[in-house]
Amino acid sequence: MAFNIKKVGVIGAGQMGSGIAHVCALAGFDVKLHDVAPDRIKAAIATINGNMARQVRKKSITEDERQAPSSGSGPRRPTRRSAIAIW
Repeated sequence: MAFNIKKVGVIGAGQMGSGIAHVCALAGFDVKLHDVAPDRIKAAIATINGNMARQVRKKSITEDERQAPSSGSGPRRPTRRSAIAIW
């Protein structure tokens, strides 16, 4: 049976977790980022935003894609709740 995955949860907002969240967001998934420390989530989202800004400067993605909300098409911003999890 095939699954239609739309949401991805990432447990752990360190270097690896933020990287996974970034790639999943660019792939168009609704990404939810979890960590025991709320400051790590804020730092990871800031890092992802910075990385996406660099991708805009390099013309890898557009500014519209970088700014896409979690409910639109294209890359999505990581948020805090999930349907499935990666750890």
